[in-house]
This record gives sequence, C-alpha cells and structure tokens, in this order.
Amino acid sequence: MSVAVPAPAPIVLQVIPMATLPLAQQVMRRNLAGLREFAFGGGPDAARAFAALPGAERGAVRLLSGYVPFGIDALLPRPARYLTMLRDPVETAIAVYYLVVASPSHYLHATAAGERWTLKDFAGAGRPEIDNPMVRWLNPRPEGRLPFGSVSEAMLESAKANLRERYIFGLAERLDESLLLMGRTMGWSDLTYAAAPPAPLGAGADPEAVALLRGVNRLDVELYRYAAALFEERLAAAFPRLEDELEAYRASRAAPEGVLRLGNTEVRLEAPPEEPGPPARDIVWIASYPRSGNTWVRFLLDAYFFGAAQHLNELGRLSLELDWWMEKAKRHGLPHRWIAHAGRTVQGRHARPPGFPDHLFIKTHFTRGEDHPLIERTRAAVYLVRDPRDVLLSGMNFAELSTGATAEPREYALGFAERGGDASWLRSGYGSWQEHLESWTVSPGFPVLTVRYEDLKADPVGQFSRVLGFLGVPIDAARLEQTVARTSFDRLRSLEVASRATTEIPGMVRADRFFFHKGLTGQSLAHLGPEVEAAFDDRFGAGRARCGYA
Repeated sequence: MSVAVPAPAPIVLQVIPMATLPLAQQVMRRNLAGLREFAFGGGPDAARAFAALPGAERGAVRLLSGYVPFGIDALLPRPARYLTMLRDPVETAIAVYYLVVASPSHYLHATAAGERWTLKDFAGAGRPEIDNPMVRWLNPRPEGRLPFGSVSEAMLESAKANLRERYIFGLAERLDESLLLMGRTMGWSDLTYAAAPPAPLGAGADPEAVALLRGVNRLDVELYRYAAALFEERLAAAFPRLEDELEAYRASRAAPEGVLRLGNTEVRLEAPPEEPGPPARDIVWIASYPRSGNTWVRFLLDAYFFGAAQHLNELGRLSLELDWWMEKAKRHGLPHRWIAHAGRTVQGRHARPPGFPDHLFIKTHFTRGEDHPLIERTRAAVYLVRDPRDVLLSGMNFAELSTGATAEPREYALGFAERGGDASWLRSGYGSWQEHLESWTVSPGFPVLTVRYEDLKADPVGQFSRVLGFLGVPIDAARLEQTVARTSFDRLRSLEVASRATTEIPGMVRADRFFFHKGLTGQSLAHLGPEVEAAFDDRFGAGRARCGYA
C-alpha cells in the first residue's frame, strides 16, 4: 500500500521595494530555481490575475515571487512559507528617494525634478511610499493604497505576529548571517555571492532629513527593532557557534588558490591547452568608442536572449567586458586565450534558447589591430558610432562619476578636441575617436555592421532587428518589442539606481552622477564658447561628415 507524501509548502518570495537587496534575491532565486512560478509586478493587477486562475492551476504553483501581498496564500490549498528581507527604515527611504529623483520613468520623478526636491523635502512630502512600508507589506493589502498617516498600531502588532509566525526573514545590514539562517532553515547549499553589499546611505545624509524619516517611519522603526531581536533569537538557536559558522561561510565564498570565483561559477587561473589547428572563429565583438551605446546594445542582446535583467551585474549573462578580463589575465600572468576559455565557462551557466547562436560576445573599446586581444578568433563585429559632440559631453559626466572630481567643462572640451578623445581613454589604448572609427570600419578583414547611436535611439526596434539579422539570431516580433521596452533609457536608469542603492558598484563614485546619463543626441557645444566649437570642428569635422553628422 503506497502512502501519499504531501507536497512541500508553497513559497512566497516577497520583495519589499528597496529593502530586499538584489544580492539576497539572487541567492534565494538560485536556490528556488525549477519551482513552478507566478511572478508579481507592482500594483494589484497581478494579484487579481492570480486570483482569476482556475483553482487547479493556482494549486500547482510552488513559488510566488516579486511584489507579493501578504495573505495571497489564502488562494492556495495550504499556507505558504514567506521569505523576505527587511532593511533599516531610513536606509530604505533614502534608497526610494534616489530612485525617484534619478528615474524619469518613476511616477514621482516629474514632481521631484520640477520642485527640486531635496531628501528633506521628500521626507516631509507626506508620501505613502515611505510611510512605514514594512508594516504595510506584512499586512494584507487593502483595496487601494492606504493614504499617508493611516498605518496603525494595530497593523504594527499584526505585522509582528506575521513576522514571528509566517516568515523566514533576513536583515539587509546582516547579509551573511541572514543567508546562513535562510540556508539552514530551507536546506539550501549554495549561498555564494560575489558583489559587495552597499555602504550605508544615511551616513552622509542631511541629519534633519534623517530625523524626519525616522519620525515618519516610527512604526517601521519599532518593527525593525522587534525583527532584529527575533533574528538574534533564531540565529542563536540555529548556530550555537555563530562566529565559527560565519568564518567558515566567508572562507567558503573566497575562491580557492588558483581559482577565480564569479557568483557560483569557478574559473581556473591556469592557461588552457593550445588549440590544435587554426583558432576558432567564435567571437562577436560589440565594439565602440566609449560612451557610444555599447552597454545599451549589450543589455538589448542580453534581454532578448534571457529576459530583463534585475541588476546591473546580470549583464554578464551573455557578454564579457574585455577590459576587466584583460586585467585579470595580466594580474595572473595568463595568455589572452584564457579569456575566451573563461568566457565560455561563465556564459555556459546560462542556456540560450534553441536556435540562438553560440557566439562568444565580448565588449571592446580598443582600436582594432593585430595586437587587439583575441582578434584572430573574430567572427564578426557590431560597431556602434556616436556623434563625438555627444561623446564628449557624456564623457565629462563619466569622468566625474568614476573619479569623484568635478570637471571644468571648457577645459575638458578643449583637451578632448586637442587629443581627439578623453586623456584616460587614450592611455587605456582606445585611441582617438577618429582612429577608433577608421580601425573598425576601414578594411577590417571580417564582417562589420555599423550602427549609429542616433539611429538606434530614433528606431530601436528597426535598428536592433538589423543587429539580430546580422548575427543570425531568430527574430520574433513580440520578443523584439518586449526587449526594447525592457531596455528603454528610463528602465536602465532605474535599474542602475536600484542596483547602486542596494549593492556597491565598483567605479561609480559620485552619487549625483549616473552611468546612464542623459542619452541625448544632437547636442551643441555653443555653451562652452566659440573657441571650443572651432577646435572641435577642426578635429572631428571630416569624421563627422563621413558618418553623416551635419
């Protein structure tokens, strides 16, 4: 006689906006991979769509993920286990502020930009988004958003009870301990992560704004205090020798001698064997001068192959960044062919859809030449070109983002014109704008598709379709439209802000400067003075005319 084994409890992976760190999400999702899933976006539509499913279909779902309201498991055959991360309420509110002011797609951005909101303005604006959001999320969602000031003591007590009885949770400020506890409770074995958690946002914030935010979030502050005490109890019960467990966990995340660890992928730091015969022609270069749309095209390709990225760090699912890998090869005394070998190892983690090409996609800013790393393995190249006027202005912003300094616009522009590019780019081997253009487009010796940034911005569907056709990627109209929508400038700016508010991103120093800067075209240099215009035309006039820039 066989005995029916009950199915494990369904799981709700609840994301509380700007409180659930993407690093933690990545670990949780990796360990929950393979479960039948229903994803929730923002707003009540997803909950209504889930409720409208036939009962048998709802009952077959094992994972509900995203912005899932508490109590949704009332629609399931049995109660779910809730997983989430909590974060200091002030840190969460500041992260929301950064998202609002930096993301043109956010519904509050126009107001924040038009009224020039400071953090203190935002704290005093009476916005429900930063009015005790954790207490809100740990209670059933009412019809319509509760107005500012209506979160009650009764809701706080209910949130405490739900947290105690229904949740497996962690604290953003205690990431390692949180993942250890989740892993022990859920039986997970892969708790690796590679990036660094964010530095505290409130440390350099306006003290008056911080005090206001703490007052607005009085109930969340109390909930977080309660959660921290409960967390310590659970930690002590699960790990009587916590410090030893932490030391072992952190040691396990460190790569063994001779290994480069990227997330849960390990690459041996040793030269691969020589390939017999001529080298494989398997590399497609995504080539451009800096600040010319290279990263955008990489996101487009990545999203078309795998779906929208949830963090800046996910861009490596499809394409490598040559500079980063060259630095690693140089540091460990490895030949360039190791980069291709390592790239295959890393990209092999992500299965491509059937019929999609198996090319090795690599971003490069280097001028093409015989000394370009791995040039002998070239299959083809997509070359992005942008009006050097816009490259100059975007480069000035990038210099400030990456160095923390403030550039003097006129001096920067004159230096750019004199050298033909940013001084640091020339030192890095990228050459001048003109040299770069000619190296990739004049007799390269392999197929090259040239795409102007301006055309890609004006007609992203049409231009990206050209790229896909050139690469031999099957074109699906619905997939194409969805990909373009998921990688709009506003979406990528929001992704950058969310990633930087929850993860330390190397090379991004200034909080008031962004990698996805403005994305503008056809800008003028007149505001920098007539001598800048003259110097610029002398240096770039012929190249601009060749590319069709009036």
